[in-house]
Amino acid sequence: MGRRQLESSGLGLGLYITREIAQMHGGDVRARSTSEAGMVFEVTLPRVPRPRAGECAETAQPFRLS
Repeated sequence: MGRRQLESSGLGLGLYITREIAQMHGGDVRARSTSEAGMVFEVTLPRVPRPRAGECAETAQPFRLS
């Protein structure tokens, strides 16, 4: 039969893109499941951006959400 909406909404591509962006900025994404809160996604980013390979620290720009 058909799947319920909650089961078919999916997080695969969005979660993958989020992880790639976080890792580009020296951060990470973690997921955990608890019976109280359900799925919890945690995104961590450093306060001071890390320079990428071949880039000096002075040219690295922080990622800001406005």
